[in-house]
Amino acid sequence: MMKKYKWFLILPVVLIFIFITLYCFKTFIYYNDKTVYGDRLSGIEEVIIQEDFKNDIINSLKIYDEVAEASLNVRGKIINILIKLNDKITSIKGKNILNDILIKFDDAQKDFYDIQFFIVWDLESTDNQSIIGYKNRNSDIIIWDGN
Repeated sequence: MMKKYKWFLILPVVLIFIFITLYCFKTFIYYNDKTVYGDRLSGIEEVIIQEDFKNDIINSLKIYDEVAEASLNVRGKIINILIKLNDKITSIKGKNILNDILIKFDDAQKDFYDIQFFIVWDLESTDNQSIIGYKNRNSDIIIWDGN
């Protein structure tokens, strides 16, 4: 009698084993961790960049006649500052403007965040290039790349 029904006993065990294996494989492949930055953002509560501070930085940039547009956004531990300059301005003046803006950040913010600076010109002019500056949280200077 056991020989007659052995497939009815073995088949459920094999199917259960296959389902458990597939579930473990799916969990391994499609690991769903909701956090993008993990624990790298621990301590950000003490140095949060508030909206009024963002607006103050943008307004400080727009004071300059040479700046046509300005924006600031924060992504995790990175602050991106973009300025669009009029064609009449040199890249040195744009760098000086952003160096002046860096003073508005307090030491805790400069020590926690990496700050990226983007200088672009009018897109209709093809001879102008963009310039990118980067200030690491462990450094006090901005490293510039581009013309």
